[in-house]
Amino acid sequence: MVNSCCVNNCVVNRDQRGKPIANGLRFFNFPAWKQHTGTQISELSKRRRMAWVAAVRRKHITFSNIPRHMRVCSRHFHKGKPAYEMLDCDPDWVPSLHLGHTEVKPTDSGRFNRRLKRQQALKENNAEPATLDLAGQRSEMVKAEPPDDNSQMDEAGPKDNTVETQECSFCSCRRAEINRLLEENRKLKEELSQIKMEEDFLKDDDVKVTYYTGLSCFAVLMGVLTQLLPCLPQTNRRLSPFQMLLLTLMRLRLNLPIQHIAYLFSVDRKTVSTTFRDTIGTLFTHLKPLVLWPERHCLQATMPRQFVEAFGNRVAVIVDCFEMIIGRASNLKARAQTFSHDTNKHTLKYLIGITPRGAISFISQGWGGPVSDEHVTENSSLLNKLLPGDLVLADRGIDIRDSVGGLMCAEVKASGHSRLNAKDVEETRQMAHLRVHVEKLSGCVRTKYIILNGNVPVSMVLPCQGEDVTFLDKIVFVCCALTNMCPSVVMKLQTMTYSYSCTEGANKELWSSGHHLKSCRKVLFSSDGQKLFSVSKDKAVHIMDVEAGKLVTRIPKAHTVPVNALLLVDENIFATGDDEGTLKVWDLRKGTSFMDLKHHEDYISDIAIDQAKRTLLTSSGDGTMGVFNIKRRRFELLSEFQNGDLTSVSIMKRGRKVVCGSSEGTVYIFNWNGFGATSDRFAVQAESLDCIVPITDNILCAASTDGVIRAISILPNRVVGSIGQHVGEAIEEIARSRDSRFLASCAHDELIKFWDISSIPEMKVTDYRRRKKKDRRLKALSNKAFDTGQNFFAGLLDTTEENGKEEEEEEDDDDSGSD
Repeated sequence: MVNSCCVNNCVVNRDQRGKPIANGLRFFNFPAWKQHTGTQISELSKRRRMAWVAAVRRKHITFSNIPRHMRVCSRHFHKGKPAYEMLDCDPDWVPSLHLGHTEVKPTDSGRFNRRLKRQQALKENNAEPATLDLAGQRSEMVKAEPPDDNSQMDEAGPKDNTVETQECSFCSCRRAEINRLLEENRKLKEELSQIKMEEDFLKDDDVKVTYYTGLSCFAVLMGVLTQLLPCLPQTNRRLSPFQMLLLTLMRLRLNLPIQHIAYLFSVDRKTVSTTFRDTIGTLFTHLKPLVLWPERHCLQATMPRQFVEAFGNRVAVIVDCFEMIIGRASNLKARAQTFSHDTNKHTLKYLIGITPRGAISFISQGWGGPVSDEHVTENSSLLNKLLPGDLVLADRGIDIRDSVGGLMCAEVKASGHSRLNAKDVEETRQMAHLRVHVEKLSGCVRTKYIILNGNVPVSMVLPCQGEDVTFLDKIVFVCCALTNMCPSVVMKLQTMTYSYSCTEGANKELWSSGHHLKSCRKVLFSSDGQKLFSVSKDKAVHIMDVEAGKLVTRIPKAHTVPVNALLLVDENIFATGDDEGTLKVWDLRKGTSFMDLKHHEDYISDIAIDQAKRTLLTSSGDGTMGVFNIKRRRFELLSEFQNGDLTSVSIMKRGRKVVCGSSEGTVYIFNWNGFGATSDRFAVQAESLDCIVPITDNILCAASTDGVIRAISILPNRVVGSIGQHVGEAIEEIARSRDSRFLASCAHDELIKFWDISSIPEMKVTDYRRRKKKDRRLKALSNKAFDTGQNFFAGLLDTTEENGKEEEEEEDDDDSGSD
């Protein structure tokens, strides 16, 4: 289409052939109304568009209807082109020449040229340049001089250069503002990505990955996504493939309601349900190789030592059954098939098989709750996978006719695989504890993925279209496959010894020992550091050589129940306490115990002894503290019952006070020789105080299940501050180094952390009662007392402000209450 001017009586000359002669003319569109760039620009662009329409004065051209071919040529502007849109005082801001009517008078550009000259002079005199606000608004121009009718227009050349200079100043200001807005936009996008459940939400934070997905790290999560990416449905554009996988894993891991997930991902309920079902189907297809029955030679190569000693290398699988509660079906026959009389609920039963190394190698389809465990075992495909000579270990619920201490053993004969023949393992009765492996792993699956513990809707029990499995079968299989992708929790029975250093990278493992058959509960070094004492759930006491890492002495049946507490009195005498409240004191020279007393009704949690090595103190889960005289080998007394379990005991104030921690977060204080009743107590705003270690005569460190290590002053009773924390993980044990410089702690996060406590002995806690702080925040005694980096849980506990301000506002019972 040939360009033409829409102004009345503006004719473009043509040659002899009728083609238009351009004569250097240019054509310009009508300005647009910019509605989304700020209030100021919106009003300015609207006013300019209205001014152009009014100047052209064509009936078919209105503000809201301007044909695209309607343009204005350069003959109607002083400089041959429209002015910059922000210069509304420029003569060429609106066409004004040769408009074909007299309603609009031609503008005079002399006044504008003089104004530009004055602004240029101000710039040369270091005046502030014109700037733009956030909406691009120009600053207020200098007031114009009165008009001069005798003024003449300047030459075109200098005038154009001045305008270009003015436009460049505005452009530079606008460019700087745009760059600032782009940087701000980038930062806001990064912050938004932390909330929108995208990759940045979990990147570089394995704690969050484990919490939301159950997987060990972000790399494993992205590996799963890479495998699923080609098969994930692409019809839903509101969720990215990463969000689809994360949504599914969060539903499995935390069993969040669908509506809650819909709010988190800003989608509707139907989208969440559809995405969850589709992604589970894709996971079920791609993760099948992870639940694999291993070959016999692979089993033999990875057989743990405990199984080899008990059964050789013939154990093929450990089996167990677990039930899941489902909704009540409307069909009467379905109700009868799923109602379990043992639980009085509607359930489905699954048979799970675990290798001795701890990997899930078999998972059956769901069976109705009334079906027995042996029926599920015989009618599932498990027996078809066994070879002649394989041994099968089973939980006591699966009746294979021969029970040995709760562990049953069956052998597959060469005659066929239709049934398991009971095998006599009477000689291995002491290995009956191996059943703990299946309990730990089957429990790990249901603990890791909470959806297996909740009430499952009936809709999940229906068979999938075109398949012989239910949607719940797929969920259980996917949970087992994902569990196999994580480190095994079964074979962690070793005692490991490390050497540590303040130099980064100098920590190293010296040796590890797997002599204990079950989990270790307490380890202590001898006074000379040459021996390591340990007690375990297997009821044994081990003494090992620290340098060689070899077992020196083993007391296999020290107690009849698991041993829980240990105290070294001297190089020859030590005391142990078990889960039933029995206290034993041993003499290594005789190899037997010379005290065997049971006066507690529940487990013994901790043991302490006075400096004279005469009076032994025990704390127990029955809420009492026991007093024993080891010189006279007799029981003295029990204290009154306290609220909650007493979890720890320590002697302070130069032997004049005894302090006990409790599961209620309360610190109980007894006077020496006044053990019958407490002399004082105060509550700490924390969970169970599982371990306390004296640092000075007045200050102790207490570890809690909330993951925080607190420094607590005794008389005056107050929480001094925080030493450190294991974020979100319960602390099992803390210990002080011999030089009292470091405090070591270990927790459920499988990390050993060291904290500098060298400044604590110099702390002075006065008796003066200061006014209480309003925020009641816990004071940080070091810059690493709380995790303040990119940690997901960093905001759960806040550090206080400046030290000086804390000294002014420190309360008498900071974070505690005394009575």
